[in-house]
Amino acid sequence: MSRVVVVSDAHVGAGTDGGAHEHFREDEAFIEFLQFLGASSGSVRLVLAGDFFDTIQVPVAGRLSDRVYEEEALAKITRCTQAHATLFSALRSFTARDGKSASFVVGNHDPALAFPSVQRHLEAVAGVDGFALETTELGWLHIKHGNEWDAANAFPGTVLKQDEQGTFVAFPWGSYLVVDFVARVRQRVPEIEQVKPLGAYLRWAAGNRPSDLLWVAAEFTAFVQRYRLHPRRDQRVSLARLAEILRGTCYSRHLLEAADAYLDAQPGVGALVVGHTHRALKIELRLGRVPANCGTWNPLITPAPDGGFRSSIHRTFVDVDLDATPEDGVALREWIPDVGPVDFAPSFAFTHLHP
Repeated sequence: MSRVVVVSDAHVGAGTDGGAHEHFREDEAFIEFLQFLGASSGSVRLVLAGDFFDTIQVPVAGRLSDRVYEEEALAKITRCTQAHATLFSALRSFTARDGKSASFVVGNHDPALAFPSVQRHLEAVAGVDGFALETTELGWLHIKHGNEWDAANAFPGTVLKQDEQGTFVAFPWGSYLVVDFVARVRQRVPEIEQVKPLGAYLRWAAGNRPSDLLWVAAEFTAFVQRYRLHPRRDQRVSLARLAEILRGTCYSRHLLEAADAYLDAQPGVGALVVGHTHRALKIELRLGRVPANCGTWNPLITPAPDGGFRSSIHRTFVDVDLDATPEDGVALREWIPDVGPVDFAPSFAFTHLHP
C-alpha cells in the first residue's frame, strides 16, 4: 500500500428519528469522496480514526445507557448503518475495488466497535477489514484517535470489561458527561457540544450570556455530585481527577504536546495522525517529524466577537504517501463537494494551538 487517507470524528448517529442525537449531515459529500478515492489509481487504505460513529448518543429503548453490553452495542451500530444506508453501501463499493480497503480505530464516542459482533456487522455491510483499539501502524505512519491523552476521555484500562452480567464497554468518565450532563445542557445551550475546547465557550458566555454560564455551572455541580457518590465505584470521580479533567476539557493544546512526546519516544515513526479535537492541523515540529490532526466532517461552532456564534464546516482529511518522506508525504486536505480535494491551511483560531 502506498496511499493512506485518514478521516475522523464524523459522529455518524442513528438519524433524528426516535429522539436520537445526530450531528452528521454529510452523507452525499462523503459518498462523493469515497467514489473519488475508489476511482483513483493505485492502492488506497482508508482509516476511519475514531469517533466515526457516535454510538454513546444512540438511545436503545428510548434511553442512553451508561453501561453498554454487546447486544445493545450491536443494536446501536445497526441503527447507525440503517439510518445512513447509502453511505455504508458506498463504503462497501469502495472496499470491493482492487487495492482499496478500510479500517477503523476505536474512539471514545464509538467504543461499541470493540465488540466482535459489531465488527462482524461492519465487515458485512461495509467490507471493513480491520479494527484497532488504540493504534494503526503503517510503516513510518502511526494513526491514533488521541483520546488517550485527554484525561476526561481516556479509557480506564481496557475498553471492554466484565461483570456479573457479561462484557461491557468501560466508558471514559467524559462519556458519562455526554450522556448525562451534555444531554441536559444542550436543551438550553445547543451550541455547547460543538464549541471546542469547552473553555472557549465558557469565556464567551461570561461576557455574553452570564445567566447561561451560571446555569451550566449549577448543572455541572449537580452532575459532579452525582458521580462523586455514584453507587458504582468505577464511575466515581475524585476532586483531584476532576481538576485534571477540567484542564483537558477547557484547554486542548496539551494534546499537541502529547503528540510531540509520542514522536520523540518512537524514533522510527515519522508521522502521527490523530483526531479527537475536531481541529485540523499539520505541523513540522522538526525535520522529518510530523504530527497532524484530521479534523472533523461536522460543523465547528466558534464564539464570535459580536456576541453570537459562527458555524463553519471543513471536510478535512489527511492524505499520506508512504513512498515519500514524512515531511513531503503528509498533506492536510479538504473535500469540497462538486470540486474535489484542495489543500487546507487552517487559521490560527481553527487549530488547537489557541487557549
